[in-house]
Order: sequence, then structure tokens, then C-alpha cells
Amino acid sequence: MEFLVPKWLEIDLFYNISKYPKSLEQLGGSDEIDNEIEKAFGVWSNVTEFNFTRALEGWVDIDIRFEDGKQWDDDELRNIKGSEDLGKVVAYTRKV
Repeated sequence: MEFLVPKWLEIDLFYNISKYPKSLEQLGGSDEIDNEIEKAFGVWSNVTEFNFTRALEGWVDIDIRFEDGKQWDDDELRNIKGSEDLGKVVAYTRKV
């Protein structure tokens, strides 16, 4: 079965981790988190046409932040950065 999906304009995507979890040392440190996220993007690269590159400065397509506390509703998520076109939250998870 083939899905009809619009073609992406960009396939080379840049990401950064702008905020690590508070329990960083319990999780193996920032290097361990960096490696796991790089592996996850590698899986996506292997099965899609996307290429993911970490950018340590400048504009990124994907900003990864580990946040604590507040659980946002849908309206808050859509407007988290206050921009109509950029900075939207497209993925969000919470502890169960």
C-alpha cells in the first residue's frame, strides 16, 4: 500500500540539543545522550530520504529540549515560541 505524501522541500535537516535533562549524570552524561540521539536519527536516515546533522550554533530545524514539570495543552504547544511559521512543537512526550 502506498501513501500519498507531499514531497518535503528540505531533506537535509539540522538539529541541536539545547537543554539536557536535570538527571544528566544518571543517564550517562551528555555524550551518552548525544550518541543515542545520533543513533535514532541514523535509523530515520536509513529508512527515509532525510539527512540529519547536528549544528552546535545557528538556526536549526529541530531543537531538542528536555523539560520538566509543566504539561502543556494543545494550544500552548502550538504557540510555544509565538511564531506563526517557525518554532512550533511538532513532537512532545511526557512521563506516564
